[in-house]
Amino acid sequence: MPIRPRWWENPTPQELAWFSGLSPRSKSEIFPWTINERSHPGIHAGLAQCFGCGELGHSRVNGCISTNPFPHPPAFNDWRRSINGKTYTVDKLRMSDEALAALAAEAFEEAIEAPITLSSDDIELLDFIEEQAAASMASPATEATHNSHEDSTSDDEGPNTTQDSFHSATVEGQCQSRVKSRINYCWEHMGSSGVICVSSLLLGGLGGRRAQTLSPGL
Repeated sequence: MPIRPRWWENPTPQELAWFSGLSPRSKSEIFPWTINERSHPGIHAGLAQCFGCGELGHSRVNGCISTNPFPHPPAFNDWRRSINGKTYTVDKLRMSDEALAALAAEAFEEAIEAPITLSSDDIELLDFIEEQAAASMASPATEATHNSHEDSTSDDEGPNTTQDSFHSATVEGQCQSRVKSRINYCWEHMGSSGVICVSSLLLGGLGGRRAQTLSPGL
């Protein structure tokens, strides 16, 4: 049956019957699926999904590079066209709460194990995030204690070689701690959307992605 351009704006009964008879996969070729907060972070990053193994990050067209000795290709009818032009499985485009939680936990473990190199700008950003989170939960008593501590130490400022050496020796541990705190904050306070934030932190580092890690809620 010949299909008119933009037929869906004023469909005929025949066109509606034709569309109703299509498979969900074929329907997505006409109306691609959107990418939202329940989509896998890799989809937000524009990664491809392999037809051969179902993993994100490569395409079967360029050769499957999965390290799984027993790859399991997703079923043909599980694929949907996305608005970015690529095709993904339904479970990646619309992840369940359980899958999102597992993804956040996995990202948390990777952040603990992976070596992290942060610039001074990145550290300043993490400091800002922590300060904003702490300020929203701080009690007046805590703030008063903090101000009192600052007053008592303001007269002791000056070069301190021992302190500088200690800071240099522990900055890597501080970076790890800050990243872990950031991941916890993303998941506990922003729910599934925090996974996207975590992905931005892990896939591309903080540099150049500050606009993604900062949100109006922080």
